[in-house]
Amino acid sequence: MAILFVFSLVLLLNSPNSCAAFDYFKFSLQWPEAFCAKNGHPACNQMPNHFTIHGLWPEKTFGFQPHFCTHTKLKKKDIKNLKSDLKLEWPNLRGKKPFKFWSHEWEKHGTCSETVYKPHDYFSLALHIKKNHDVMSILSQAQIVPSQNTTYDGNSIVNAIHNSIHHYPELACYTTQNVTYLWEVRLCLEPNGVSFKDCANHFHNCHNQKDIHWHA
Repeated sequence: MAILFVFSLVLLLNSPNSCAAFDYFKFSLQWPEAFCAKNGHPACNQMPNHFTIHGLWPEKTFGFQPHFCTHTKLKKKDIKNLKSDLKLEWPNLRGKKPFKFWSHEWEKHGTCSETVYKPHDYFSLALHIKKNHDVMSILSQAQIVPSQNTTYDGNSIVNAIHNSIHHYPELACYTTQNVTYLWEVRLCLEPNGVSFKDCANHFHNCHNQKDIHWHA
Protein backbone atom coordinates (compact mmCIF):
# COMPACT_ATOMS: atom_id res chain seq x y z
CA MET A 1 0.00 0.00 0.00
CA ALA A 2 2.81 2.41 0.91
CA ILE A 3 4.60 1.66 -2.37
CA LEU A 4 1.39 2.30 -4.32
CA PHE A 5 0.87 5.62 -2.51
CA VAL A 6 4.41 6.78 -3.27
CA PHE A 7 4.07 5.75 -6.92
CA SER A 8 0.78 7.64 -7.23
CA LEU A 9 2.32 10.71 -5.63
CA VAL A 10 5.23 10.65 -8.08
CA LEU A 11 2.80 10.45 -11.01
CA LEU A 12 0.82 13.36 -9.62
CA LEU A 13 3.87 15.56 -9.12
CA ASN A 14 5.17 14.84 -12.60
CA SER A 15 1.93 15.29 -14.51
CA PRO A 16 0.62 18.59 -15.86
CA ASN A 17 -1.56 20.50 -13.47
CA SER A 18 -4.51 20.21 -15.82
CA CYS A 19 -7.04 21.11 -13.13
CA ALA A 20 -5.29 24.32 -12.15
CA ALA A 21 -7.70 27.22 -11.92
CA PHE A 22 -6.36 30.74 -11.76
CA ASP A 23 -7.47 33.77 -9.82
CA TYR A 24 -6.01 36.56 -11.92
CA PHE A 25 -3.56 37.45 -14.68
CA LYS A 26 -0.22 39.12 -14.18
CA PHE A 27 0.78 40.95 -17.37
CA SER A 28 4.52 41.49 -17.42
CA LEU A 29 6.22 44.16 -19.54
CA GLN A 30 10.00 44.27 -19.68
CA TRP A 31 12.34 47.15 -20.45
CA PRO A 32 14.66 45.76 -23.16
CA GLU A 33 17.84 47.54 -22.12
CA ALA A 34 17.41 46.41 -18.53
CA PHE A 35 16.77 42.83 -19.66
CA CYS A 36 19.93 42.84 -21.74
CA ALA A 37 22.07 44.50 -19.08
CA LYS A 38 20.76 42.09 -16.45
CA ASN A 39 21.29 38.97 -18.52
CA GLY A 40 24.29 40.02 -20.59
CA HIS A 41 22.98 38.86 -23.96
CA PRO A 42 25.25 39.80 -26.88
CA ALA A 43 22.29 39.68 -29.28
CA CYS A 44 20.86 42.80 -27.66
CA ASN A 45 22.56 45.24 -30.00
CA GLN A 46 19.28 46.37 -31.58
CA MET A 47 16.88 46.85 -28.72
CA PRO A 48 13.35 48.24 -28.99
CA ASN A 49 12.98 51.58 -27.24
CA HIS A 50 9.62 50.65 -25.74
CA PHE A 51 8.35 48.13 -23.21
CA THR A 52 7.92 44.68 -24.70
CA ILE A 53 5.78 41.83 -23.45
CA HIS A 54 7.46 39.25 -21.26
CA GLY A 55 4.33 37.27 -20.57
CA LEU A 56 0.71 36.99 -19.55
CA TRP A 57 0.69 34.75 -16.49
CA PRO A 58 -2.35 33.11 -14.92
CA GLU A 59 -1.71 33.19 -11.17
CA LYS A 60 -3.27 32.13 -7.91
CA THR A 61 -3.74 34.36 -4.90
CA PHE A 62 -2.46 31.67 -2.55
CA GLY A 63 -0.25 28.62 -2.93
CA PHE A 64 1.96 27.53 -5.77
CA GLN A 65 1.66 29.28 -9.11
CA PRO A 66 0.34 27.07 -11.93
CA HIS A 67 2.81 26.09 -14.64
CA PHE A 68 2.67 23.71 -17.62
CA CYS A 69 -0.99 22.87 -17.01
CA THR A 70 -1.65 20.83 -20.17
CA HIS A 71 0.33 19.19 -22.95
CA THR A 72 -1.13 21.49 -25.63
CA LYS A 73 1.56 22.80 -27.97
CA LEU A 74 1.47 26.13 -29.76
CA LYS A 75 1.20 25.80 -33.55
CA LYS A 76 2.28 28.51 -35.95
CA LYS A 77 -1.14 28.46 -37.61
CA ASP A 78 -2.71 29.37 -34.24
CA ILE A 79 -1.21 32.84 -34.33
CA LYS A 80 -0.53 33.33 -38.03
CA ASN A 81 -2.54 36.55 -38.32
CA LEU A 82 -0.96 37.94 -35.13
CA LYS A 83 2.64 37.32 -36.12
CA SER A 84 3.54 40.85 -37.25
CA ASP A 85 2.13 42.41 -34.08
CA LEU A 86 3.75 39.79 -31.88
CA LYS A 87 7.15 40.38 -33.46
CA LEU A 88 6.85 44.06 -32.59
CA GLU A 89 5.27 43.84 -29.14
CA TRP A 90 6.50 40.43 -27.94
CA PRO A 91 9.99 39.97 -29.43
CA ASN A 92 12.55 37.47 -28.24
CA LEU A 93 15.24 39.72 -26.78
CA ARG A 94 17.66 36.81 -26.67
CA GLY A 95 18.04 37.13 -30.42
CA LYS A 96 16.57 33.72 -31.18
CA LYS A 97 13.51 32.99 -33.27
CA PRO A 98 10.50 34.58 -31.56
CA PHE A 99 8.25 31.54 -32.01
CA LYS A 100 10.43 29.64 -29.57
CA PHE A 101 9.80 32.31 -26.93
CA TRP A 102 6.07 32.42 -27.63
CA SER A 103 5.89 28.62 -27.42
CA HIS A 104 7.66 28.65 -24.07
CA GLU A 105 5.33 31.28 -22.64
CA TRP A 106 2.28 29.42 -23.94
CA GLU A 107 3.36 26.04 -22.60
CA LYS A 108 4.48 27.33 -19.21
CA HIS A 109 1.77 29.92 -18.60
CA GLY A 110 -0.85 30.08 -21.34
CA THR A 111 -1.94 26.48 -20.90
CA CYS A 112 -3.05 27.38 -17.38
CA SER A 113 -5.81 29.57 -18.81
CA GLU A 114 -6.58 27.25 -21.72
CA THR A 115 -10.06 26.37 -20.47
CA VAL A 116 -11.00 29.99 -21.20
CA TYR A 117 -8.39 31.20 -23.68
CA LYS A 118 -7.22 29.07 -26.59
CA PRO A 119 -3.83 30.02 -28.07
CA HIS A 120 -5.13 32.67 -30.47
CA ASP A 121 -7.32 34.23 -27.78
CA TYR A 122 -4.48 34.20 -25.27
CA PHE A 123 -2.03 36.04 -27.51
CA SER A 124 -4.73 38.41 -28.78
CA LEU A 125 -5.54 39.31 -25.19
CA ALA A 126 -1.91 40.11 -24.40
CA LEU A 127 -1.66 42.36 -27.46
CA HIS A 128 -4.93 44.06 -26.56
CA ILE A 129 -3.74 44.89 -23.05
CA LYS A 130 -0.42 46.20 -24.35
CA LYS A 131 -1.97 48.43 -27.02
CA ASN A 132 -4.73 49.83 -24.84
CA HIS A 133 -2.58 50.65 -21.83
CA ASP A 134 0.65 52.27 -22.98
CA VAL A 135 2.81 52.24 -19.85
CA MET A 136 5.53 54.25 -21.59
CA SER A 137 3.05 57.03 -22.32
CA ILE A 138 1.55 56.86 -18.83
CA LEU A 139 4.95 57.38 -17.23
CA SER A 140 5.97 60.05 -19.73
CA GLN A 141 2.91 62.10 -18.83
CA ALA A 142 4.14 62.02 -15.23
CA GLN A 143 7.60 63.23 -16.35
CA ILE A 144 9.07 59.81 -15.71
CA VAL A 145 11.27 58.87 -18.65
CA PRO A 146 14.41 56.80 -19.27
CA SER A 147 17.49 58.76 -18.22
CA GLN A 148 21.21 58.34 -17.78
CA ASN A 149 21.25 60.72 -14.81
CA THR A 150 17.83 61.00 -13.18
CA THR A 151 16.61 58.47 -10.63
CA TYR A 152 13.05 57.97 -9.44
CA ASP A 153 11.30 57.11 -6.22
CA GLY A 154 9.61 53.78 -6.88
CA ASN A 155 6.41 55.06 -5.32
CA SER A 156 6.22 57.83 -7.92
CA ILE A 157 6.32 55.21 -10.68
CA VAL A 158 3.71 53.06 -8.95
CA ASN A 159 1.45 56.05 -8.32
CA ALA A 160 1.72 57.33 -11.89
CA ILE A 161 0.42 54.00 -13.17
CA HIS A 162 -2.21 53.85 -10.42
CA ASN A 163 -3.48 57.27 -11.48
CA SER A 164 -4.10 55.91 -14.97
CA ILE A 165 -5.51 52.42 -14.38
CA HIS A 166 -6.76 53.05 -10.81
CA HIS A 167 -5.00 49.99 -9.47
CA TYR A 168 -1.51 49.32 -8.19
CA PRO A 169 1.08 47.62 -10.42
CA GLU A 170 4.14 45.65 -9.40
CA LEU A 171 7.61 46.91 -10.29
CA ALA A 172 10.40 44.38 -10.74
CA CYS A 173 14.00 45.55 -10.46
CA TYR A 174 17.50 44.21 -10.55
CA THR A 175 20.44 45.52 -8.58
CA THR A 176 24.08 45.54 -9.56
CA GLN A 177 26.95 47.26 -7.75
CA ASN A 178 24.41 48.67 -5.27
CA VAL A 179 22.47 50.40 -8.06
CA THR A 180 18.80 49.46 -8.56
CA TYR A 181 17.35 49.46 -12.09
CA LEU A 182 13.77 49.20 -13.32
CA TRP A 183 13.41 45.92 -15.17
CA GLU A 184 9.69 45.15 -15.48
CA VAL A 185 6.29 46.71 -14.94
CA ARG A 186 3.58 44.18 -14.13
CA LEU A 187 -0.15 44.82 -14.26
CA CYS A 188 -2.69 42.57 -12.56
CA LEU A 189 -6.06 41.83 -14.13
CA GLU A 190 -9.15 39.81 -13.35
CA PRO A 191 -9.54 36.53 -15.29
CA ASN A 192 -11.65 38.37 -17.87
CA GLY A 193 -8.46 40.14 -18.97
CA VAL A 194 -10.25 43.49 -18.99
CA SER A 195 -10.69 44.68 -15.40
CA PHE A 196 -7.58 45.64 -13.47
CA LYS A 197 -6.95 44.75 -9.85
CA ASP A 198 -4.26 45.72 -7.36
CA CYS A 199 -1.12 43.63 -7.49
CA ALA A 200 -0.46 42.19 -4.03
CA ASN A 201 3.16 43.39 -4.00
CA HIS A 202 4.14 46.78 -5.36
CA PHE A 203 7.85 45.91 -5.59
CA HIS A 204 9.85 42.81 -6.46
CA ASN A 205 13.62 42.81 -5.84
CA CYS A 206 13.69 46.61 -5.76
CA HIS A 207 16.30 46.87 -3.02
CA ASN A 208 16.46 50.65 -3.16
CA GLN A 209 12.87 51.71 -3.80
CA LYS A 210 13.69 55.38 -3.28
CA ASP A 211 16.39 55.57 -5.92
CA ILE A 212 15.50 53.58 -9.06
CA HIS A 213 17.37 54.05 -12.33
CA TRP A 214 15.61 53.61 -15.66
CA HIS A 215 18.10 52.75 -18.42
CA ALA A 216 18.13 55.27 -21.27
